Amino acid sequence: MGADLFLPLTISGLVVGIMYALLGVGLVVAYRTSNTLNFAHGAMGMFASYVFFKTLLPRYGLALALVLVLAFAAAMGVLLHRFVIRHLEGQPTLAKVIATIGTMIALQSAAVIIWGEGKRPVTSIFPNRTAFEVAHVAIGLDQLAMAGILGAVVLGLTWFFSGSRLGIAVRAVANSQRDSMLLGINAHLVTGLGWGIAGVLAALAGILLSPLVYLDTVFLTLMLIPAYGAALLGRLRSVHLTVLGGLLIGVLQSLSGYVSDSPGFSQVLPFVVIVAALMLQPPEQRAAGEVL
Repeated sequence: MGADLFLPLTISGLVVGIMYALLGVGLVVAYRTSNTLNFAHGAMGMFASYVFFKTLLPRYGLALALVLVLAFAAAMGVLLHRFVIRHLEGQPTLAKVIATIGTMIALQSAAVIIWGEGKRPVTSIFPNRTAFEVAHVAIGLDQLAMAGILGAVVLGLTWFFSGSRLGIAVRAVANSQRDSMLLGINAHLVTGLGWGIAGVLAALAGILLSPLVYLDTVFLTLMLIPAYGAALLGRLRSVHLTVLGGLLIGVLQSLSGYVSDSPGFSQVLPFVVIVAALMLQPPEQRAAGEVL
């Protein structure tokens, strides 16, 4: 692979990394509000993408379809918490894991039943034309828009968790649900809100990524794996580190051709990141059986 491909591949990796970061941040938000790792997160993004591109967009146009699908994704997150996660409070972590994996399988099966199998090309929701060039590498308006969305999400969540009363309530619930309820905080409402935000982020990632990799029930569901790696690099707590982790994984996957010509090597990288993040986990947390 020539050195002249380094910058284009890096930019391409950053674009995909933005999607990993959005998904990873959604995982972090759900985990911070409920201490539950949602393995259905990728499937939620996949299902919302199908709803957007195959059902809403042809009927209602871009603006209204986007509003409707984000509302739908938020409702998915809230309902998953209300009717699944909430009923498993106090149960072993394995029970919650199995429940979210079951939800993932249900969403994937439902998508196949409704829209069928196979990869489907879709068009980006942003204009696909060059904004400017860097070292003879074209930077598209769609790429800038994706970066802008990620920046807005990071700034919004930073303010939400540190500067808003509701965000402080979320942090209180994450630290101790029982103590927060004694302070008059509606812990179930706050946790449901966190899962709704996570659903919106999953939908955004799926909608932005689909034009790059096709609309596909399997691949979009498996976006969870690199997103999980990004979330682990953020220790399932830090939004900023999760974003950096997502971008890093995207770039490493894109540049993997410099290391190996094997087409499967890039797919192994997220697993390597996950294992490395778990191995770097403090010994006292491993002894306590915590994820991170």
